Amino acid sequence: APAHPVPKATSAPLIFPLSATSPEALRASAIRLADWVTARSAAGDLDLQDLAYTLARRRAHRTVRTAVLAGDADELLTALRA
Repeated sequence: APAHPVPKATSAPLIFPLSATSPEALRASAIRLADWVTARSAAGDLDLQDLAYTLARRRAHRTVRTAVLAGDADELLTALRA
């Protein structure tokens, strides 16, 4: 178990950074992420805090960047598909 358990629910929006090598690739990445979030949410296996951390710390940071602020899966999906 982690030394400091992380609560599953959040009261504040989280930052979900996205980056790619071109605007087109960024859009495609957002769509793929939305599909992944939909599938994980439907399976009951979505941890938004883990996802936000992974996108911020465990992914390469490309030159074309954006970020989404969301407090729940619905907000995240709406922003990713906008």
